[in-house]
Amino acid sequence: MIAGSLARRYARALLDIGREEGQLRRSLTEVEGFAKVLDGSAELREALESAHVGRQSKQATLDTVLAKADVLPTTKSFLSLLIDKGRMNGLPEVLSELRRMVEEHEGI
Repeated sequence: MIAGSLARRYARALLDIGREEGQLRRSLTEVEGFAKVLDGSAELREALESAHVGRQSKQATLDTVLAKADVLPTTKSFLSLLIDKGRMNGLPEVLSELRRMVEEHEGI
């Protein structure tokens, strides 16, 4: 878990890039899809969130998972950043903030 202000910062970064690229809704959908996969697999969560697993191993695992999906480079970079910063366990909070921001942006 990560603090709300930090989750908002990560969400804002992806929101801004998604808007610039005209892929905001797709970015959200891709992160939601990845979060569902992560939530559904204790093994994957362990591989990506555990402190005892090295960053390179985490990146290789992420690459393997994403190779099966057609995700935007932005989405892949965003998820890689969460791994690099040791923040993958904060994905639910980031996703919640991102959803809120996208809906606000779309006037929902």
